[in-house]
Amino acid sequence: MTPEDLRSHSIHQVILQMNHFRETNLFQETLTNSPESARHSINEIFSVVHVIESYLASTPPELISLWGLAQLSAQLQQVATYVDNYGHARGLDHLEAAITTVSQHIQPLLWTFTRPSETTTGTVYSQMLSEHHQAAKRNMEDLSRLHAETTQIIETQTGMANELKATTQLMTADALRLRTEATAAVAELQNKYHDEERARKVEHDAAMEARSVDASKLHETSIDDAERFLAVLKNYEADAAKLFSALGHTGVTGNYQIVADRETTQANWLRTGAIIVFALAVTVAIISLFKYIDQVHTTETVLSMLVRVGTAITITLPGWYLARESARHRSTADRARQTEMELASLGPFIELMEKSKKDAIREELIKKYFGNGIQEHTVVAPFNLSDVTSVLEVASKFDIFKKKKDDEDK
Repeated sequence: MTPEDLRSHSIHQVILQMNHFRETNLFQETLTNSPESARHSINEIFSVVHVIESYLASTPPELISLWGLAQLSAQLQQVATYVDNYGHARGLDHLEAAITTVSQHIQPLLWTFTRPSETTTGTVYSQMLSEHHQAAKRNMEDLSRLHAETTQIIETQTGMANELKATTQLMTADALRLRTEATAAVAELQNKYHDEERARKVEHDAAMEARSVDASKLHETSIDDAERFLAVLKNYEADAAKLFSALGHTGVTGNYQIVADRETTQANWLRTGAIIVFALAVTVAIISLFKYIDQVHTTETVLSMLVRVGTAITITLPGWYLARESARHRSTADRARQTEMELASLGPFIELMEKSKKDAIREELIKKYFGNGIQEHTVVAPFNLSDVTSVLEVASKFDIFKKKKDDEDK
């Protein structure tokens, strides 16, 4: 490989990262608190790292395999990850994985470098021993510092424990004193409570006895008052029954009664008008009949009589209308009066029935009295034209009409 490839290779960053791990305080504390086997494994790992670093410094680039160096960089990066995890989590499984990687993958790849001379090897080993000595010295210093700090912490905690013990003893004495005072206070309170309870019970029994006497008197008085009130209520009930029997259901059906009275009045007025009109027509007809009864039956007299009779019949037309309207108003009055009577007698009739039967009867009455259409009013003529034609045909059979026809033929 070329010198440029060697200078820019990623293995330098990995070695720098490993050396930085070893110089941090966290890693030094972890190494100090680790067991002997773990420290031996860490020294073995960093010894191999120093060997690789010395090989990179002493071996010419032309004698280094580029492929082997790439494999060493990848495996060394994995070892750095394991060591970092061990420094934070202190899990021996990470350290064992790092040792396995060094033994199985990194050491066999040292063929990447040309083997150094004996002089270089001695220098490397001397440097390794010096570094181990410096590391051991730092570890001893850290242990001394940790021992001093631990001793100080133990002394501080011992003083605090003594203070807590004295405070606890004082609190125990105070609690014992307070418990004694509380027991005495509770006993005094119980005695006072029992005395007051006995006095209250005596007073309560006397009051209850007095109230019992008053309650007995009140009960007797209430019974007398209730009997008097019951008699008064019975009188009111009898009066109400009489009033109800007299009024009936006028409050419910009063409107139907008003309608019936109004329609009856209108029917009477219309009937009176119809009677007057019919009387007038009959008078006209009788006058016409008596006027022409003794006269000779000529064509002129018969025609004049027929005209007068027709006039009398025509006069009856308003009478027929008035009679029909009178009948319609009277039918409405009868229907309203019948409805008023049915509704007035409905309550007493269904009073003793079961609720289901009452509801069924009310549903039927709802269908009967509500939702019905209004009856149409039609005008009917008092006589048909066919009847008039029949009258004329009968009149044409008389001799006087035949004679008039013969005279016209001549």
